[in-house]
Amino acid sequence: MARFWKGIIKISAARLNRSVVTWVFASVILIETIILIPSYGNRKEELLSQIQAVSSAKIAILLKGTSGEITGKDMVMVFGRLVGNSVILGGQLYTAGGDDVCTFGEKPYLTHEMMQKTGMMDFLDDTRYRYDFGYRLSTSQMDYVLVLSHDASAVKMELQAFLLRISGLVLIISIFVTVGAWLALVPLVITPILKLRGDLIHAGEAVKEDRIPSFRSVAGKRRDELGDVIAAFIDMFGQIQQAIEERKKAEDSLQSSLLQVESYSRALDSEMEKGKQIQRDFLPDRFPSHPDWEISAVFYPAKQVSGDFYDVFTLPEDHIGLIIGDVSDKGVGAALYMALIRSLIRVFSGHSRLVGGVSLTDVCQLGAEGAEAGNPQETALTAVTLINTYLLEEHGDDGMFATLFFGVLDTSTGLLAYVNGGHDPLFIVGQNGEKKMLKPTGPAIGLLPDIQFTPKQVTLEPGEALVGYTDGVTEARSPLDEMFTRKRLEETLLRDPYHSAEQLLENIQSDLFHFTEDAAQSDDITILVTRRIDPSE
Repeated sequence: MARFWKGIIKISAARLNRSVVTWVFASVILIETIILIPSYGNRKEELLSQIQAVSSAKIAILLKGTSGEITGKDMVMVFGRLVGNSVILGGQLYTAGGDDVCTFGEKPYLTHEMMQKTGMMDFLDDTRYRYDFGYRLSTSQMDYVLVLSHDASAVKMELQAFLLRISGLVLIISIFVTVGAWLALVPLVITPILKLRGDLIHAGEAVKEDRIPSFRSVAGKRRDELGDVIAAFIDMFGQIQQAIEERKKAEDSLQSSLLQVESYSRALDSEMEKGKQIQRDFLPDRFPSHPDWEISAVFYPAKQVSGDFYDVFTLPEDHIGLIIGDVSDKGVGAALYMALIRSLIRVFSGHSRLVGGVSLTDVCQLGAEGAEAGNPQETALTAVTLINTYLLEEHGDDGMFATLFFGVLDTSTGLLAYVNGGHDPLFIVGQNGEKKMLKPTGPAIGLLPDIQFTPKQVTLEPGEALVGYTDGVTEARSPLDEMFTRKRLEETLLRDPYHSAEQLLENIQSDLFHFTEDAAQSDDITILVTRRIDPSE
């Protein structure tokens, strides 16, 4: 018995059971209430009609006992007999035209004027429970309108009793319907669902423990929608078991492949680190020292290896080569292209020489012409034309190119001869603001054949600085996806004071990284600053 009641309590606690039973109970109450409202109104009209019928009969009896013409005083005596032991409390008599004739007992609320305007012949005062209605007394001797006021308290009590009886009946019907629905739900829906829920829990545990469970919900076959759900569950679990077996086989194979991938990944990471270190070795770790000049640079690759590059190296006759460039890609390919261009510049400009493997006929010829002309700067800058020709002949199918600024600085005079192959304009700034922008003098290298890059010249005065950068600076983005832009870079150069190349470089970095905050770096960032020292400082 205890087990039986425990099961009943468990089933009663089921949320679905409570929801359905509550819905059924509320629905029955709502339906019965909808039926009750007109029934209540009909009963009310019936009781009031009874009062009207009784009073009408009494008036008819009184009028039979009169003869001849009746005066108003006679009317008071006749109808005054109605007040007393009956529910009639009083009345008002009017002529057919609406003139007051007499009043007896309690004066009614309903008047002849109200009946004329609204057309209603009766009125119930729900506050005091007074019921007024009018009669037309029309004979050959008289024509009057009589309004009687009745005590309707008995109607009120009868309606309350009626409402109580009907409400009790509604409640009893609702309880019986609800209990019947609950008794039907338990074996048909709730118990199978609880069994199915238990089977789902056991199925999850069985999958976790890698065993085959036994299901309670398949004890009997059902030919309804719930039976279809149970059958679909059993079929699904069979497919899950099959998938688990296939997964185990795949996991064994995947584990073996994963070990190989991890090994390859470690090897690749190691090679990428080597490539990163080799690329950094290509960039100068220290610059040529000169008492009249300061040089500073920074380099922030977006990936492990980069397509940005810069270089500073010595050239004959107290000259210094200044280079900043950007290859049209990122990653390993760009890094290799950068290394090639950097090496070719050094070779073709006269910084170093290659023995075998590279034809230097053009270099020697142009170098001899430059030497005869006595212009070492122009001799070095012919390297840009030679590199452009070499890249198109040997690597034109790769579809890669690079922007390049190559300047040759005479450290004794401050004269800078340069070629700007499609690179962002460099700035020359002094303590009094921007002096000049060194805009491109030709296209990027590796794009067009038979291009002669004509050098231009500018002089750096004491205290002035040359600022070179790549597009990773001007196109750096904030967390709101705004670009830093060249305009902001110019504002930084003109706004913040500086007394050294290193301080100027720090000003640029500070503004740039304050603008980008924690936004991801999307492109390589390179900045090169060369400043002529003012002896008066």
